[in-house]
Amino acid sequence: MYLRLLMGLLVSLCVMAGCHRGPDDGSEPVEDPREPVQIKSTYPQGGATDFHYRNCFIIEFTDEIDWIEIELHDENGLPIEGIVSWNDNHTKVVFDPFGEDADRQLEPATDYGLSISWGPSDSIDPTRVVFSTTETGTPIVDPSELLVGASYHMDMSSAWYTEPPGVFGLMSQYLTGMLFLFKIVELDEPSGEIELMGASVQRIEGQLFQDLCEPTLDLTGPGCGRWDNPYLETVPTVLRARTEGVLFTVYDFLFRGSITVDGEAVEGGGFEGLLDTRVFDSAFEDSDWVDDSSVGEGITCELFASLNMECIDCPLDQGRFCIQVNTFNMSGTRVDVTSTNPETDELHEGLIEVTEEMVAHWTDLGFCPES
Repeated sequence: MYLRLLMGLLVSLCVMAGCHRGPDDGSEPVEDPREPVQIKSTYPQGGATDFHYRNCFIIEFTDEIDWIEIELHDENGLPIEGIVSWNDNHTKVVFDPFGEDADRQLEPATDYGLSISWGPSDSIDPTRVVFSTTETGTPIVDPSELLVGASYHMDMSSAWYTEPPGVFGLMSQYLTGMLFLFKIVELDEPSGEIELMGASVQRIEGQLFQDLCEPTLDLTGPGCGRWDNPYLETVPTVLRARTEGVLFTVYDFLFRGSITVDGEAVEGGGFEGLLDTRVFDSAFEDSDWVDDSSVGEGITCELFASLNMECIDCPLDQGRFCIQVNTFNMSGTRVDVTSTNPETDELHEGLIEVTEEMVAHWTDLGFCPES
């Protein structure tokens, strides 16, 4: 199953939004013998009313395109710029209108129109997609009363991957069992700083239990978390989370998302970071894809290199085994979590702080597996 993920990777090229054509060298145009290319799908679809105001747009074509023009306007006809990313065979385009330097950005509960022109195409007029954003993004009334102490389970399998490119729907297969939670500890009114703690958890007989064999994550540090009611963003940290007994490590893990008006869910979530690929190496041990002599630490990166995608250095001197991961459209729900002290069997409602010293102590007692 890991191999399907690795062979699905593509390399994307990011360029500024606008008209992206080949070089204009003044030569006479040559008639293109190819069949006209059509739009295969768009996200959002025309008429959609559930688009999150911080999401990206995805346009997939039936074949390779040479150029594309994308225009986004609000209900008053005012333009909104963005950044365009291509996959390497130019059949899929991602348009991101929410860059930090953008003059104007999408708003919640607003109507928009997306105009798409491309070539080669037999269409004279651009394709237009009309959609609306959800109300998520509207500021929450009295957020401290509603949110402080609340915990949220983020469904990492729901994320859409823009990096590594070409893994939409593939990477999620491996993260289905990975449970990541965060708890809101403190926040400024109405906006400003936010303090969050996070943890990986395990689902046992339908109930969520905090994984006490990994230290609690300090997601925001001392006054570094960003709170722009109802949007939140963490600072980079190291996430270690288990799924089906496999420990995934993501360095420089940064999470972002928006709380719904009722405080019951997270929409438009996403995370980025450096994934340690050595977790996939064992997938090749019984595989016919590689020589037995080649199997070992770093074989996943060797396969990436054959796809013109290089691994980069992991932080903390962990070696050149990491790839950059970037996602959007991740959802989450408000949940109750239970923690059990392994020495006393005492139950704690909600996430509790766990230190590395506590994990080492419980490991010595045989409660936690050796890393």
